[in-house]
Amino acid sequence: MKKTVWFGAGLIFGVAASGTFFHMWESKQETLRKQEEARYFLGSLADQAITATQIYEGNAKEKADLILSRVPEWIDSLESNPYAEGFSKSAAMWSVEDLYLASGQPIPQNIKNILDHLPPRPPCNIRARTGQ
Repeated sequence: MKKTVWFGAGLIFGVAASGTFFHMWESKQETLRKQEEARYFLGSLADQAITATQIYEGNAKEKADLILSRVPEWIDSLESNPYAEGFSKSAAMWSVEDLYLASGQPIPQNIKNILDHLPPRPPCNIRARTGQ
């Protein structure tokens, strides 16, 4: 009888400790996700502010050329990242396609291969609506 009581107490304690541990672990994961999100948005904000500043200072063409020259490198990095997928990836690649169309530069073959396999743009996309 004594062993059964101790076993039951240990079992209850173990379940409670496990539940507490998993709750703390999930909470930590959520905090890490929010921190990563904040870093991304802060980096994006800084990048947009720097770009706008350079445009106002008359360096728009130089900035655009610099961005265009780095796009293939960024795409190569994303292609090796298993988390870069879904609608976000498609939207980013549609933006890359728009960038090359606006620049008048030919699309590099490795990027063209990716663009050729994108799903159709959604109807809410301006290029899809105008047929461009």
